[in-house]
Amino acid sequence: MPHSKELNLATKLGHVMHIALAVFIGVFFIWIGIVLVRLWFYRGALAPVPEKYEIRPQYLKERYRQSQIAAAEAEALQTRGNRMTTFPNPGLDHFTGELLASQEAVADMETKAYLREEARISRLPAFVQDDCGDSSEFPAVPVATPLSSITPRRPLPSREDKISYLNLGLKKLPDLRDWLRVDYEYAALYNARSYLLAVKREECIQVTPNAEEACVELMEEVVGFLVKTYPQFFEIVCRGRQRSVRNKITKQNFALQRPFDYHPLEVCARLAMEDFNILMKGEFTGQHYLQASATIFPAGWYLRKRIGKSISDLQDLPKILDLSYFTAPDEKTCMEQNTFLIQINPDGRSLASLLFVQEGKDFFPGRLSNLKPSNVVVRRERQTFRRLPKTGAIVFSVKTSTESLVDLDMREKKKLSNDIRNWPTEMAIYKGRPLWQRVVIGFCEGKPIIKDDYSVVDPGEFTRAGDDLD
Repeated sequence: MPHSKELNLATKLGHVMHIALAVFIGVFFIWIGIVLVRLWFYRGALAPVPEKYEIRPQYLKERYRQSQIAAAEAEALQTRGNRMTTFPNPGLDHFTGELLASQEAVADMETKAYLREEARISRLPAFVQDDCGDSSEFPAVPVATPLSSITPRRPLPSREDKISYLNLGLKKLPDLRDWLRVDYEYAALYNARSYLLAVKREECIQVTPNAEEACVELMEEVVGFLVKTYPQFFEIVCRGRQRSVRNKITKQNFALQRPFDYHPLEVCARLAMEDFNILMKGEFTGQHYLQASATIFPAGWYLRKRIGKSISDLQDLPKILDLSYFTAPDEKTCMEQNTFLIQINPDGRSLASLLFVQEGKDFFPGRLSNLKPSNVVVRRERQTFRRLPKTGAIVFSVKTSTESLVDLDMREKKKLSNDIRNWPTEMAIYKGRPLWQRVVIGFCEGKPIIKDDYSVVDPGEFTRAGDDLD
């Protein structure tokens, strides 16, 4: 029995080895077949030749392209040699000395056809050898007057900047000493700005990657200006290798070197009273784009919707940036303009709530009965434009201040009324003049104003800015 068990085990083991050997031989021949198929398909190679990516600078690509064109032209010239292409024309077998008055006198049809073809060709324009012509073959075409014989007209003196300044209300500051201002409202505005930066920072600060370098440069310019112009309020503090600027009014320090305590643009917004917008010109479009902004007091717009986009749809701003001043490398002067809006504050809102306006309708909250002189606020904006010396970006700053309508003196009321009346129609609609003009102009000029909602029947009841309020 033991011998039979060993024999059965050996037999089974032999069967397994035979099966394994058969599988191995089958796999081997399958592999050989795959190799042969790949050698046939790829023409002697086991795999396709991998693509080679050659990265070259543009000037090398252009040089290679020019060399290929030159080689092709040289080969074409060498191949052509001195060969010339000719076209067979039917010719006369012999010439006679007779002059033909007309083709009808020729009896031979072949000769008549030849003469007609020559007559047709003779009527075609003829060109000289250089294929450009010098007008000698076209006597009916007048010869152009040489440029050297034309006396150029003296151009009229350009008044682009002057006219633009008058139209846009701009004036040029002779130096940068009046670029940023620190006045008696600093403490109140600082508290409002700090509150908004704490609760609405994402709505107030937006920076694109393209503007990081410009933000650092702007911080250096703002800090340098404040320390130099207002040394009683700001100073540079050095502790070891770390430099910072100290705000003596608020007792705060801000690092001027990395790692920054705040983003450089936010440092500018916390130190100054102005909002800052960084505009950069697109390389291909030639338009200016809002690449960074610290707008703590928006005037009816959302920063998130404008960041990174062209400012071409903003009122007057594209015209200002098209001035020749912003195309010249002049960083020692800046432009300034002043504008204002009318705002209603019926319920005594906080300064932060009053100045942070993202919707145009929020300038006039409540009922029409709130349109009283005591509730009207004149929101003034001092806007400046200057170019940064290193990055070339344009800094558009806005300093916002408020004043109650009833606190204006007679001279200010008269000027306010005249300015409102002189607004263009588009600007008047944008600033809501049809809504409040009777109240504001009436108060400034001592004339009747709307007292309640029931005084307004339809839009025709409103006094237009050009109408008589008597």
